[in-house]
Amino acid sequence: MIQTGTAVPRMNCAARTSPSFAKMAPLGHRQLSDTGCGAHALHGQGPCLSHTMTSTNKASTEIAPKKASLTLRAQISDMQGELASDSALRIALSHGLQVSDLALVLYDSLAPLHGLSAPWRERLICAALLHDLGQVFGIRKHHKNTLALLLEEKAAEDEGTASCTRALVSILPEKERLAIGLVARYHRKAWPSTLDPLFAGLSLQERLGVSVCASILRIADALDVLHTNEVQSLRVIVDDASVVLELHGANGPCATLEEHALRARMKGELFMDLFGRELTWRLC
Repeated sequence: MIQTGTAVPRMNCAARTSPSFAKMAPLGHRQLSDTGCGAHALHGQGPCLSHTMTSTNKASTEIAPKKASLTLRAQISDMQGELASDSALRIALSHGLQVSDLALVLYDSLAPLHGLSAPWRERLICAALLHDLGQVFGIRKHHKNTLALLLEEKAAEDEGTASCTRALVSILPEKERLAIGLVARYHRKAWPSTLDPLFAGLSLQERLGVSVCASILRIADALDVLHTNEVQSLRVIVDDASVVLELHGANGPCATLEEHALRARMKGELFMDLFGRELTWRLC
């Protein structure tokens, strides 16, 4: 379980930024015109994204997954004891548990920035738990295969695996599967885009929610890139110019922990573009 909220003495922490990143100016807050998100510059170039989310959510009729994440987590824990230790499904689900913990810390800590309503918290947790489900078909295009599984457009060839994935998907409310699936689909590779008909079919509010949650999921996924649960505790520090990830590793501030931090910085580009803040880290 990821721990958070504990202040860490600064003298025990080592700030880490690669030389190239240290010289890098904040990204240009691209308008993401191809996404239809309307995400614009957050400083003097249009409405703040968090304000946009808050105002649109007031008129929302969105339906929360009713804590589906709790049932989903319990089901995953039960399944792990029944699956072979080297099965693609078990590896994906184990990784999903760690990533969901990290995503939850990030989401809650970044709430003043994103301003999303409560249902998006649940959608993010569910997407994080299942984001690698598509790896039952292999690594290639597994993000797209995850979406196909959640929309029940595809099934694993092995009946045992297919039965397990169907059981997991059945926990998700039908009206929530598209939003959850799109967050999972965009945890890697291409950014959310209206070139994708499913994403284009969402309302502006929903496109914003998917984009923000996907940006958080990308960081959380990167923080367990080696599937080793290296990050034991995460603290997020937000200021006007940056977001600092304070990472506590199982083996202290080692090279492996730094590898996870570097990967999070790489996969954090969507987040930095949306919010106009640099993503840096401190190893503890």
